[in-house]
Amino acid sequence: MLVRVSDPMRRLVGAAVGGGLGYALFWWQQQTGIWIVAATGIGLGLGAGLGARSRSTKWGLLMGLVALAYTLIVAWQHYPFRADKSLFEFVGTIPQRSANEMWTYLAVLLAGFWFGMGRNRRKPA
Repeated sequence: MLVRVSDPMRRLVGAAVGGGLGYALFWWQQQTGIWIVAATGIGLGLGAGLGARSRSTKWGLLMGLVALAYTLIVAWQHYPFRADKSLFEFVGTIPQRSANEMWTYLAVLLAGFWFGMGRNRRKPA
């Protein structure tokens, strides 16, 4: 018996797998001294899009915001802090970050949106 899985469940499972693979890539590259925190959020959006059966702007917006939040949380966990390691200190210093880091967060937001929308799949004939 073949069980049909709903589109939201496919998207959520894809997002979890993609986010996990993105985190694994980030962790592996961090061990070599390369900081690619954007891989976490982009992997999440890409996984959600690959799991989707149809295109949805609502899901794109949701995945873009979730990808950005996930990327910020991973950056907070691995960012070298001064004295205070709280999330509030990290969020408070985001506007003072370099332009490159801000562009990275914007790219994560846009990629999470674009990939998270999914695409229309053609039904086999």
